This record gives sequence, structure tokens and C-alpha cells, in this order.
Amino acid sequence: WQSDAELFLEELIHLEGCGSHTQDSCFCGSNEPPLYRCKDCHGVELVCRQCVLYTHQWQPCHHIKHWNRSFFQKISLKSLGLHIQLGHCIGLRCSEPTPASNDDFVIVDVNGVHAIRLDFCGCQTAQVHVTQLLQVGLFPATTVKP
Repeated sequence: WQSDAELFLEELIHLEGCGSHTQDSCFCGSNEPPLYRCKDCHGVELVCRQCVLYTHQWQPCHHIKHWNRSFFQKISLKSLGLHIQLGHCIGLRCSEPTPASNDDFVIVDVNGVHAIRLDFCGCQTAQVHVTQLLQVGLFPATTVKP
């Protein structure tokens, strides 16, 4: 392996920047520049804000990096606009959403602590908030105003 050490180092350093992914537009065809990369997803391609939000509706605890034209900076999915709606299928909005307390919902996951924007379903047939969390695999630290 020592004979390949230089190759490994070159490629690792290459990944600290954009690498060979310097395309002007996202694969989705939008006009937004592809400036985002997920540290936890497979692949190192850069995508636009809308694509990173769409693909992370199912993965709100992933770590996103933003290319600022010089280096990658950590950025939260919440600050990019990710919004999780409980009580409905992914992508569907509730007609009576109830925001989490102070828009300050936190998930503690094996890979870190993540602030997210979360709405509970407020429809007449909605389950209690604790049940809505449990139904998506989130275990509340409290059962009083989770």
C-alpha cells in the first residue's frame, strides 16, 4: 500500500475541495448553482439547494456542506429551509400545522445533535404529538409538549 500512498493523499486532498465536480448547473436542470454536498450520502457530487432539500426529507440528520467558492462550510438543513411535516406523507403539507415549540425542535442522533423545523399535524383526526413522533421513529425526551 505504501507505493500507493501518494495516490491516496492526492485523492483525499482533492475531496477537500470541489474535486472534479465543478459543473455550472445541477443535474436537475434548475438555474440554482450546485453548491451543496452531503457528507453522509454516497457520492460527492454537488447539487443545488432544492435537490439537497428534496433528497433529505427522508434524512434530516445528515450533515450538509456548502461550497463558498473557497472551501466547504457546514450548514444545517434547517437553515436551508428543510421543513418536516408529521402526520402526513412526505411532501404533503397539513392544512392545520402546529409548529414545534418556538420552532426549536432538536433531534439527538448517533451522528450528532440536529436542529430541525418541524410541524405536528393539527387536523381534526390527528394523533397526539408523542404518537406522531413515535410513528416516524423519533423518541421524545418528554411527553409534555415535545
